[in-house]
This record gives sequence, structure tokens and C-alpha cells, in this order.
Amino acid sequence: MRHDDLTALVGAAVGAVARAKSDQPGDGGAGAVAGAVTSAAPAGDDATRWRPARFTRAAGLVWRSADARSVTMHLPWVGGLSDGSGAIDARAIMAMLDHAASAAVYRVVAPAIPIATLDLRVAFAGAAPPGCALDFTARTTLAEGGVARVEAAARVAADGAEVASAAASFFVGASPGGDAERGDGGGTVPDMAAQGAAQFASFDAFLGMQRVGEGACLPFVPRLIGAEALPALHGGAVAALLATAACGLVDAATARLAAINVQYLRAGRAEESAAIATWTKRGARANFVSAIATQAQGTREVARAQCVFVTHG
Repeated sequence: MRHDDLTALVGAAVGAVARAKSDQPGDGGAGAVAGAVTSAAPAGDDATRWRPARFTRAAGLVWRSADARSVTMHLPWVGGLSDGSGAIDARAIMAMLDHAASAAVYRVVAPAIPIATLDLRVAFAGAAPPGCALDFTARTTLAEGGVARVEAAARVAADGAEVASAAASFFVGASPGGDAERGDGGGTVPDMAAQGAAQFASFDAFLGMQRVGEGACLPFVPRLIGAEALPALHGGAVAALLATAACGLVDAATARLAAINVQYLRAGRAEESAAIATWTKRGARANFVSAIATQAQGTREVARAQCVFVTHG
């Protein structure tokens, strides 16, 4: 994204937040959120704020509850979300944290106002237990000046044990990529979200991920869509691509992903994406890897990530 585009987006976002204040909870505006929502299938304004994406719908993520600033969601275990051990894959956890965080922003921002993820930071406490469903909670801690910040966590549904925590920042008033990057990439994509995760044997298979040398390739399939307007890939799918490339450099038998920091530079369009990873530093106890995701044969950079792997065993 060019500097002048970024400046324009921030200016527009400030105005959008000002317009949205009358819709925020507690101010008595017409769009104020009333009380907690406990329905698994939200209705009315909450249904709009929930904004399910094809990607998370195909994964099986469902609404559990909400209050004025936060949401709770549930992810049943299915084989198409699993890693080699039978647990929900860390990349799937990261992707659902991204979506829960965006849903929390819409608890305090009017549904008609677009948002776009700026960055996502996830720390993993450890692997999820095999065969266990997860709950995701997210709470908006700040929404002003054109920016929203959210804290989120993933926990084992059965006992509440935390497996990952996250912090995310969003533009408020800017759709993914912004108007300057829409170009001619808009249009409709057939809805194939019915190809849910239960039909696949692993998260790699669900994504369609291909590991290539010191990188990874993500062919486009419609279930990866997050934003329909462009259409654009779900930010969680882009983050999973970056993590896959980074993990390819590390020996999984001796190290695990402990943290990842993703910066979203522009929207990932509905086309093939690739990522390549490079070593930043190798250590006895911690390894640092950087990854870059691109499209258009490497000419359009979509996102970057910094990953930390810690040794175990």
C-alpha cells in the first residue's frame, strides 16, 4: 500500500469512527447493542455484526454469545482441521482467532462500516489436545482514531485450558485492500463453502496447501474467501500460508511454533498465492524465521510474518 493511500485511508477512518459513535453500546444511539446475545444463530443486528465468511463457515466456526464489546465462538473438532497428531492445527487456531477478533470489532462499530486487519500477533501456549473442540473469545479494547484493537484467546472447550492468545489491530472505515486496490479484481465467486472441513483429512488438505522447497503455495479455492466485495482471501488463510512456509524451515521433531506476528500489506485477491521463508536467526533454544506472501508471480506482496520457534524434547 502506498504512503498516500495509507494517509487517505486513515483520514477516512477517523471520520467513519466519528459517525459510528452514535451506534456504539452505552450511548443510547439507535444502533446500540442491548445486553448479551446467547443464541447460536444470531438474529437482527447481531446477525449482521456476526458477518460469517466462507472460510470460517466451511471450517465450522459457530457463534456462541456476545456482549457490548466481546464475542464467544465455538469450533468443533473435525479431521479437516487437524494436524498430524489429531489435534486442531495451530494454523487453524490462528485463523479462527483472526476472525473472532474482527467479529469483536463489530460489537462497537456500526455493521455498515468496513474494517481491514492491519496486524495479528499470536502466542501459542502449547498444542491443543487431540480430538478436542475449542472456544474462542475476543474483546475490543480500543476503537478510536480510525483504529480498533482487540485481544483474543483460544481455549479447550472441555476444561477452559488456554492454548493460544492473540492481539490484533484493524483499520476502521477501510475495506480489505482499500478502494485504491480494488482495480478490476472484483466480481462474484461461486459459493463452495459447502466443501466443509469434515470432508478433508487434514488442515493442509482443507486449505489445498502445497509445500514447495523453502516455501508454500496456496491455490485459490472459493472456500478461502473472507471478504466478498473484492473478493479477497480470508486473513486467516493468508496467515496460515505464511506459517506453513516458516514451518518448512524448521525440524518439527525438535521445535514448535511459539509465536507469529503477521502484517497485512494489501488484500489477497481470489487467485493463487505463494510464500517463501528465510532464516533470521538460528539459536540453541529459539529460532527466528521471516516469511513473505505474494501473488501475481511474486510481483504483489500481500503480507509478511515473523515467527519464533522454541526447541523441545
